Amino acid sequence: MSSSPKTINVGGGAKDVGTVTPGMQALTWDEKTKPMTRTDMIAFLVNPNNMTVQERKLLERTFYYGVSSCLVAGVAGWFASGRLPWRRLQKLSPSPWFTVVGRVAMTGAAVSIPFMATQQWAI
Repeated sequence: MSSSPKTINVGGGAKDVGTVTPGMQALTWDEKTKPMTRTDMIAFLVNPNNMTVQERKLLERTFYYGVSSCLVAGVAGWFASGRLPWRRLQKLSPSPWFTVVGRVAMTGAAVSIPFMATQQWAI
């Protein structure tokens, strides 16, 4: 019986991604070589010694611009979606939640624009 891990055919991609190879089994993991987790990333960002003053200011500005612009866009999207003829569309819909779902979806779409713009600006 073979001890190799089962692989799944994923089209033209590499079949052994994510499997531990013999070379990786021989490695010992320490604080510098272990894979980074979400907790590690947050601990890195919280520690002020890891970033320069300019990087910290950029991160803070990105946070403030992102949150404030998403809130403004969400409110604007909600009010703008109220201008559509939802009552006429509601008559065609079998669901009584059609208006609420439609307005929430339009609000989410409006929020996504400044969210992506803020990320692109920060990069």
